[in-house]
Amino acid sequence: MKVKLTKKFVDTVAYENKGHKDYLDTELTGFILRVGKTTKKYRLYKRINGKLYKDLVDDASIITVGDASEHTIIAEHLMKYTKTVPSLALIFHLIDCIEFDDDLGWVTLTALKTAIKWQEMLDSYV
Repeated sequence: MKVKLTKKFVDTVAYENKGHKDYLDTELTGFILRVGKTTKKYRLYKRINGKLYKDLVDDASIITVGDASEHTIIAEHLMKYTKTVPSLALIFHLIDCIEFDDDLGWVTLTALKTAIKWQEMLDSYV
């Protein structure tokens, strides 16, 4: 069911008797409130290259809809970059080739390790 997820809606929506029910936000695509028997949780669903990615944002009793929405926007932004590590590895490899006047050849393990460290650093901001 599509609704505008507001604090009032989250606070007043009834828990489900069985299973769970998802409420999709009308303003932020993929932002969902999942209501179960005893829980209300914010989730982010995003489809990239045909694959569905799901991210639990947090429990609705812990953070507000505004905070969850802010986290979701950041996570959605990062999910756009599924090729971040390969792209960074290529960039670092090209920099090494220029800096050390080396042949292009294959992307080096050093460039890949540096790209992975950068990705880990970027992930720490989510």
